[in-house]
Amino acid sequence: VVAGQVNRRGHTPLMHAVAHGGGGSGAAIPHLLNEGVDLWERDSNSRTALHLAAIGGKWRCVQILLEEGMRRGLTIRCGGSRFVDAKSESGLTALHYAVAAGHHKVVLELLSGGADPCLTAQGCSELVSCLGLGTSALHLASYLGDDFSARALLLHFAEHCVGRQQYPDLDPRVQREGYGRTPYDIARVRDSNPYLIRLLEPRRDVADLRRFILDSTAVSNGSSARGARLQAQLLTLLAKQVVTLQGVAARVLVQKLMKDI
Repeated sequence: VVAGQVNRRGHTPLMHAVAHGGGGSGAAIPHLLNEGVDLWERDSNSRTALHLAAIGGKWRCVQILLEEGMRRGLTIRCGGSRFVDAKSESGLTALHYAVAAGHHKVVLELLSGGADPCLTAQGCSELVSCLGLGTSALHLASYLGDDFSARALLLHFAEHCVGRQQYPDLDPRVQREGYGRTPYDIARVRDSNPYLIRLLEPRRDVADLRRFILDSTAVSNGSSARGARLQAQLLTLLAKQVVTLQGVAARVLVQKLMKDI
């Protein structure tokens, strides 16, 4: 395998290994990384290997790529973009793709790796035709009725507000896509489940939002044991990230959930 080789679709061997590797384990990836392949190489749609891993639900590949990016110090590239937040030709990040495909473990890996949930796309037609310019990952979660991804995105946002004098400039709940709709607006129009609509309420204080998510231990209607496990994984992610006293409460909640699975 020649590390710099590119096929007709613009895929490098690393991209091919990520997209077509069996079982999502990425067994060939360490070998390619040891050859010094460029993680920023893009295909004909300006997508990186990280995008392709997210599209395919290859959470282990996502983990390996993010760890390698950190090892190499790949934080800032041209245009001020971070590796985890690299955008495709239409402005979609790996997080957009993971949410759109319902790959919850990938969503968690990306958020754990520092993905920005407030980034928006120039266009979203390849994922959802009726969402316009300025679509965020939370818009997608709202449109798809995916309350797990919405919880993960908003809990990540809320945790970055805890203990700060000022909140970040962007609150994903109030961002509007090209047709002027917030995630809350979309959820109401699509008659989503009541929990998701309440979750996306933009007037809720951030501290109250955090409490609301942590207190919602029941999984959504129609979910299975898999949904309960994903709920526990979400809270485990929180417990890893937070070192405040509030984080201790999250760990207790994780332990309670795990006993019920």
